[in-house]
Amino acid sequence: MLRTGISLNPSGLVISTAAQPRVTIDNSGAVVINAASSGDTLTVKGTLNGANIQTWTDGTNTVGLFGATGLTGFGTTSNTGLSLYTHGTARIAIDNAGLQTTFTAGGAGQFRVSLTQAGTADGDLSEIQLSSGASALALFVANTNLSTAIITGGPTGTQGVIRTLSASPLVFGVSNHIICEMSGSTTTAAIAGWGPNATTMVDMAPDTCSYTGTLTGCLTAPTGTIVGAKSGNVAVLTLPGGLTATSNATSCTITGALPANFQPARNQNVIVSFLEDNGTVTHGTAEVTNGTSTITLFKGDSNSGASWTAGGTKGVASTCSFTYMLN
Repeated sequence: MLRTGISLNPSGLVISTAAQPRVTIDNSGAVVINAASSGDTLTVKGTLNGANIQTWTDGTNTVGLFGATGLTGFGTTSNTGLSLYTHGTARIAIDNAGLQTTFTAGGAGQFRVSLTQAGTADGDLSEIQLSSGASALALFVANTNLSTAIITGGPTGTQGVIRTLSASPLVFGVSNHIICEMSGSTTTAAIAGWGPNATTMVDMAPDTCSYTGTLTGCLTAPTGTIVGAKSGNVAVLTLPGGLTATSNATSCTITGALPANFQPARNQNVIVSFLEDNGTVTHGTAEVTNGTSTITLFKGDSNSGASWTAGGTKGVASTCSFTYMLN
């Protein structure tokens, strides 16, 4: 064998140095480049924007391997996209502008992306992010080892979370039409859903409340805990039983810090049971007024004027609940 030079043999063309074949081109056109020995570095040099590069081209499309300090890359240098293949099928395709990346699964249920979030133990928390300018959407999947909550008020351990990473709302739709929208913060959370009859977004936000109510129109001012719950535009308040005292006026109210989101857009009058007037249990009307936190109680079917006896026991004899609209 030649120590240095080019030789021809029945199997093809061989280029040798130091009596070792470095490049072999066989009769089928296959090219083999050999390093000096196993484990030695094979270096192919060229430059592009200061980086070492080796390229392959068919005259139109060019692909290259890049190498520089702190940089290793593989990609195209022509105005063409890049695809990664396995088993002869493109699995990941990136368009020439870098604006779209397409992942092709091998079969149903086989598409997976797993990215472990920095600062967590390997596998404790995986995160995928999609972003456009200031808006970003993230999908989190955590296992039982996650010891901190992903979102404020959220759980630890095993969970899946979809959330925005900015103040942008999270919107769900079907067939290019909005169905549900979530926005706000922990203090102004809002959930709205499309109302087919309303033909607009309708409040769906849940909430609860609990506050101290004070009975007025009596010689004393007894207090009790009022609890409430709401879902969208429907609210329920529960008045505590035994909220009574000796009457000294023909009016009766319950004051307290009824939250603003439990105050209706227009005055609501609702029939309630188990009220007490002059020691006798009766029914009456509860009025929840727009823009105030006071509940006004009327005896019987009245909702105006003086209706209570200015004497005897007055108030809420037994626990009772009433439902009213907020819109």
